[in-house]
Amino acid sequence: MKNKKRFSLPFLCTVLIVAFSFCLTSHAAAQSVPKEKAIMKQQETLKNHKEMKDVSLKQADAGSLKMDQHEETMKVKKPANENVFKTASMYNSEDQVFDTSSVLNESNPDDMYFFSTSSDRTLITRILSANSQYHLTLYVVNWDTGEAQPTTIEMDAGNLVLLKELPAGDYMIRVYSEGTLGDSYHIQLNAKNPANYTSVQSITSNLQTFVAEYADGSVYANGTLLYNTGTKTSSLSWEREYYFSHGGGYNQRTHSISDVKVKSVSAPVTYHSSYASSNSAVMVYLDTGTLFMHHVSAYQSGGGYEDSFLDTLGKKTPRRLDADDQTYGDHILIVDTKTGKAIDFFSVLNYYYASGVESLPVISYIQ
Repeated sequence: MKNKKRFSLPFLCTVLIVAFSFCLTSHAAAQSVPKEKAIMKQQETLKNHKEMKDVSLKQADAGSLKMDQHEETMKVKKPANENVFKTASMYNSEDQVFDTSSVLNESNPDDMYFFSTSSDRTLITRILSANSQYHLTLYVVNWDTGEAQPTTIEMDAGNLVLLKELPAGDYMIRVYSEGTLGDSYHIQLNAKNPANYTSVQSITSNLQTFVAEYADGSVYANGTLLYNTGTKTSSLSWEREYYFSHGGGYNQRTHSISDVKVKSVSAPVTYHSSYASSNSAVMVYLDTGTLFMHHVSAYQSGGGYEDSFLDTLGKKTPRRLDADDQTYGDHILIVDTKTGKAIDFFSVLNYYYASGVESLPVISYIQ
């Protein structure tokens, strides 16, 4: 993803002095990257993560979508504001991932949650409540007739609904009680990934991030195709451009990642740095063959033009990552699972982290 930032002189002249004081113009100078050991240490710590097993789709029984002919259809009306959870009893989600809470009582005995899918998906959902008499039922909605037809997919509080094949369409989840009212509940839903996964790579306990593999080797995270396990290829890319104009000149620095080859993908994480942040991301570990480019240039009126394509290791770019690069730690693309975009590059090849101009990111696994 391309991120271009332009700044005024008063705001960043100090940053400019620091940012361009660390110039690697030879391989010898590149042998002592200031933050190399700190980066490698943090990356090694991340590898020690042991995934929690709070949610295991491998053990859940996958249901199939069938209409319940014994239950009556419900008359339904679209909420006035279609993109946010707002009005009591009726809620609509523009997205196919949500995690929210509500209370059932005498004035509000049931809640309806509407969502739509444009293609066949996998559906995982559940309600959590201290009231074991709370239930959910999945309905198929026909907006032309204003009716919701109940399906046989229903579950009590605390148990997981898993549909490996949810056809494209409009749906409603009704939350209600078969007994007492007055208690709160939590509803969690994820219908972003394609239908019919073959294996689960990871899923967060709130169901908001789901990584799964498919028969053709494709690995998806919340509907975003990360890579193919057979070919190791990915369509992900990333670019960061810094541009600073001053007086009669400018300075610029550009990093880019393309033609991505993937070794593996992490479990979901939160990621926070001075450049990019995400509350739901995955770390994509890059393999040899990935194309990398680093370019810096500067121009000053009366002083001439200078530029360099050397990276922090003193190697000329554009070039493809090789075995030697792997001795300097991992090279990780950070992919936001909500947008499906690469937002940062955590690597000794990222000048900002390698030089210490920016602090190392804070990364935590989501349980």
